[in-house]
Amino acid sequence: MGLNFNSINVTKGLNFNPINIAKDVNGFLGAMNSARNVASGTELYNTSGPNANEPSLGDIRQGSYGDCYFLASLGALDQHDPNAVKNMIHDNGNGTYTVSFHVQTQNGSYTTKQVTVSANEISTKGANMGWNAMTDSKNGKQVIWPAVVEAAYAKMNDTKKFGIDLGISSGYNNIGGGGNPVPSLEILTGHVAQGYSPSGAELNNLQSQFDSGKLITVCTLESDGNQAGYNKGTNPYGLIGGHAYTVTNVYMRNGVEYVSLNNPWGFDQPQDIPLSKLSSVVAEIEVGSA
Repeated sequence: MGLNFNSINVTKGLNFNPINIAKDVNGFLGAMNSARNVASGTELYNTSGPNANEPSLGDIRQGSYGDCYFLASLGALDQHDPNAVKNMIHDNGNGTYTVSFHVQTQNGSYTTKQVTVSANEISTKGANMGWNAMTDSKNGKQVIWPAVVEAAYAKMNDTKKFGIDLGISSGYNNIGGGGNPVPSLEILTGHVAQGYSPSGAELNNLQSQFDSGKLITVCTLESDGNQAGYNKGTNPYGLIGGHAYTVTNVYMRNGVEYVSLNNPWGFDQPQDIPLSKLSSVVAEIEVGSA
């Protein structure tokens, strides 16, 4: 119908591992984290600003784990359907939160998987924690809904050996080494997502996809030393190499189509990129449905 992408074999066509396309470089900031009591001085949602008491894309601030692929996907869902994010998270009223994910079954359908975490299971190195804490300007409390979802995702990915769960720390290690947004989009929404080459018809359909409410992320190239890691000063458009971003807008200005991206770090936001240049700086476009 004009909005469908033709899927590509990303492994052969783009010469990268689609499971670990976004390697991320945020881990080196871990030493900047300081211990804190996560259970005190926190609130689930920001009580100030235009999105008071609601999850907002601007609340997401990646910590020291390399899970940009997951947080960029969470940001894409929040941008198009914040109620879906809010409905994912249930405050149990006893210091714990239950997060609902979607897991694909053998027959291809999705089933709901609920994961309960306590505030004390939120890592001090995680999203909105430590050095990159997101605080409410009204009361100074930390806004923890991204950290709650991240903690639940980590817990769902705990390492289990010989029937023994090695705990949430193992889960954080498992999700913190980079990945691809496609599985994250599916886990968050319960709908099939796909990755595409940033060229041809797929690129031309990007605006119609965005306008129709599709959840879109991109992963930047990490092909050489000029675009690897925290080298934004020399990278085009201020991008970080090997990193995942949320697409926040696709628009026309003075006859030129542009793409706006959000960095899940919450800072070092890139410049808007001409759509015609996207294929030179992006390894893959990922598209899901709310």
